Amino acid sequence: MTVWKPKGSPFYYCSFVVKKQRFSGPTKLANERDARAFEKRWKAAEKRKLDLHGALHGRDMTMLDAVDRLTKEKVQQNGRAPYRDRDLDWLVEHIGPETKLSEIDAGTIAAVIEKRRQMCRWDDPKYGAVRGGTITQSVLRPLSALRNRAIDVWKIPLPDMPKLSMYFGEPYARTRELSIREELALLPECRDYRDLVEFILRSGLRRESALIRKSEVFLEEGRIKVWVKAKRNKKLLEIPITPAIDRIIRANIDNPTDFVFTYRKRTKNGVVAMPITSSGFFGAFKAAAARAGIADLVVHDLRRTAGARMYRATGNIAAVSKFLGHASVVITMKHYVHILPDDVSIAMRAAEAAHGDLVAKALANETLH
Repeated sequence: MTVWKPKGSPFYYCSFVVKKQRFSGPTKLANERDARAFEKRWKAAEKRKLDLHGALHGRDMTMLDAVDRLTKEKVQQNGRAPYRDRDLDWLVEHIGPETKLSEIDAGTIAAVIEKRRQMCRWDDPKYGAVRGGTITQSVLRPLSALRNRAIDVWKIPLPDMPKLSMYFGEPYARTRELSIREELALLPECRDYRDLVEFILRSGLRRESALIRKSEVFLEEGRIKVWVKAKRNKKLLEIPITPAIDRIIRANIDNPTDFVFTYRKRTKNGVVAMPITSSGFFGAFKAAAARAGIADLVVHDLRRTAGARMYRATGNIAAVSKFLGHASVVITMKHYVHILPDDVSIAMRAAEAAHGDLVAKALANETLH
């Protein structure tokens, strides 16, 4: 690598060779140290371009280059990155930025999953180990997308890298629900957040979506219209206002803020109503569960409970899926509807009773004839 300043020029020039190709030109920098740093970055960028060009013709690619390319192509395709930068950075760091995709095998994947599983939520031991859903979203799905893109689009053969879908079947899905007895113990301990907890149990909304504004409530139409999380962006979800939801909203809507749900905050001027925030609700809910003596309960369990209770009351999985705003019934069945042994027993007894009725009717018809 060479850096020099031509006579009469205020800027430094540089020249270097990458894979038998020479690159040279002005750095447009007047400081030699800055020019050398520019040259280093330029050379690294040209090397990466040549590696990517080679990959297009069936050659291998490093983990770092593959992640960069996957992100760029997904942004061009969908207008946004499908995975969080911190998750991708973590994968690159623990698999190795210079590790070739062809070097990733089942052992590599198992090792990185185990590393993630041993980590704590929010890097704090008091919150316990990360949950299965976090491992799926932060490790398995990005790696699966990377593998599929490399094989199907970039035409890179990866004979040793297994399908990541084989790991999705591990017992990661959370099945925790709130029992009626726990609900009766929890609600009095929620204090200012009690109505919000009841609202989520009735509406099935996620924590962020449940913090509705007054402008999203249409009491005359009997609807709440709120933008909720979707696969690629957001979508408008209409929540019917049932008598229970109507009671909750009317008890909270007459406050001086733009939001329906508030909490009381002490200030120098007295007690004022403040909108409930997502993070504030998280902490308050955790404290309420501890006061009620309820272990292993998080806010999202309220949404899961709402879906499970509706399914057990109606048996209509399609209605539950629409109620929860899922794009597919498969998502509902996998993550929110858990058939317990008691449910199976009840269904079996109902089937036997129905069969007995059919037999009795058949015998009655034969007697009449």
